[in-house]
Amino acid sequence: MRKQSAQQTCGNRLNWHCLSGVGILRVKLLVEFAAKYPNSDFLPDAYRDAYMTYFLLGDSLATTEYVDKFLVFRAKIDLSERLEALITRAKAFLNGCVDADGRTPEAYRSAKAAAQEAVEVLAQLPETPDCLQPKARTIAEFVEGPCFSQGERERTRTLFNAVYRITESGLKGENVQNTCMDSNLFNLFIDSLREQERRTPQVR
Repeated sequence: MRKQSAQQTCGNRLNWHCLSGVGILRVKLLVEFAAKYPNSDFLPDAYRDAYMTYFLLGDSLATTEYVDKFLVFRAKIDLSERLEALITRAKAFLNGCVDADGRTPEAYRSAKAAAQEAVEVLAQLPETPDCLQPKARTIAEFVEGPCFSQGERERTRTLFNAVYRITESGLKGENVQNTCMDSNLFNLFIDSLREQERRTPQVR
């Protein structure tokens, strides 16, 4: 009966133990596919699924590794997919920059370069009202298809600027542990600032 109840729990609601088990198996199969078929046309899709799964599992280092593998195929992916990957990488960096593996010169340099690329990609996306109709939301939460509202652009640019500032400090040898923050906390922080701005009377 206990075994059956556990199976029912996994099937009927979101359970972290079930999610992590499925996620680990998923990335194992994706990594095996990439190793077995290195020239496959589906390799970008495998890398994308891998970085998204690692991100959900909370593995920051693996997330950045597979985002970078995915971005090797820049010529084959559109701007919105590139930006989605770069947003996920930035969030993973913020989540992991307190760890020793996230505070190396190489980690700082690669994160800084990715943040710079992300700002350039963001600038290439069409602005409202000229952009296309929003599509389904992506893993990046506030990305809607290939077009951002002005508020979303500012929010996303702030994310990349935060990564840039941390990497600059880290490359100078400064202690960044107090500067790093969980990306979920970062989102809440930005949301609170936007809510304060909304409630504050505008000076005319």
